[in-house]
Amino acid sequence: KNRKTLLWLGKKGESYYDSNCFVTASIHNILAEIYLMGWIHDSIPQMLDLSVENIMMFRNNDTYNFWHELPTPNHLVEKHGEMIQRRRSNHFYYPNRLVSDIFNIVNDADDTAAGMRAVKMYNKVCMYSGSAERMMKEPRDIWKWFSAHIDQGREKANYYNRLKRHGSNTGAYLTWFGQEHHSKTFRPYTHRRNLPLGYNDIDCVVNANIMIALTEYGEGDQIEKEAIEWLEQMVMEEKCESCGYYYPTNYTFYYSLAKAIRNGVPFSENLISAVFNRLLASQNNDGSWTCSIEGNDLQSTLFALNALMMLEGNSSQLSCGRAIRQGIDYLMDKVVIDDKCCYWEGGIFFSMGFVARKSCVWISDAYTTALATEALVRYLLEEGGSEYFVNYWGEGNTKIPAQQLPCRK
Repeated sequence: KNRKTLLWLGKKGESYYDSNCFVTASIHNILAEIYLMGWIHDSIPQMLDLSVENIMMFRNNDTYNFWHELPTPNHLVEKHGEMIQRRRSNHFYYPNRLVSDIFNIVNDADDTAAGMRAVKMYNKVCMYSGSAERMMKEPRDIWKWFSAHIDQGREKANYYNRLKRHGSNTGAYLTWFGQEHHSKTFRPYTHRRNLPLGYNDIDCVVNANIMIALTEYGEGDQIEKEAIEWLEQMVMEEKCESCGYYYPTNYTFYYSLAKAIRNGVPFSENLISAVFNRLLASQNNDGSWTCSIEGNDLQSTLFALNALMMLEGNSSQLSCGRAIRQGIDYLMDKVVIDDKCCYWEGGIFFSMGFVARKSCVWISDAYTTALATEALVRYLLEEGGSEYFVNYWGEGNTKIPAQQLPCRK
């Protein structure tokens, strides 16, 4: 969706349906985590069967792309007379071949981490649910893919990273699995995949997501120490809201960082305390967390609330029961209930980055609802919130199994 008119990308308010690896894998992984936490619902393995099949369509050579590989759009074939298989959005109208070439992107570390996690999480659910025969072959030594693309020895830093003073030659993981060609900023390849605008970048959320994947594959000892140090630096210098190059929603970094901490990535106690205290200090009286993007507070709240619960659950020294309860209250006030189901309206979870970081964004009801479900299940299973839900759904003092809670108020 365009939040303002953008050259080559369309007018303000225009939006297009988009099927991509990141949102599918992210929802898949949240559902798998929920199942493995103890929310044993028969529909989850069935959904994972369908989604993992789709996720594999984004893979080649064990790494993943944001988009499917599709033919050149028909209107460009008619104009230029050339049909090429390329990575692209499936419904966006490409105004010219230049834009189509720019968006024919190389594979990236973020989608690769999400896709590799999907394989691992799917196999765990298969084992837990008694369907071991459905397990997929897992990649080995996945750290090599990420460590081959490190922010070291680069001639120039990405413009946004320079502007926000994120550092240069930091040793952090780079986002894109491609060679930088600064001359290709406005002259992208037509017959090869491109690194967007010719420049690579460093993104704190991407780095945390890579660490989550590495720890789940038992390769936490292969995490680049400089990458951990860079994330520590971003927290201590209070750049958590800017260092997510592709993540404009506040607290997204805290959410991924909390998952990495919970998985055992060796961050310092100072970092953990700083993140925890900032989350508590920034909560509003109504239980929400404010987003710098208007109308996006629910999405910020879901990232912050999940992060707070993960950090508390990971340490016997951290306690914030009242703040969590207020966050859950806010969340339940935002639920949308119709005749068939309940859901939460989508917020901004991803963006194009660079100059369009807060302008060309991705929104998904399904992803936001998955985050909300994750928060509710965490509260129910890890925070002892069963009484809260029984009272909320109006069942008096009747104890209802978690998986049978009705979707009604």
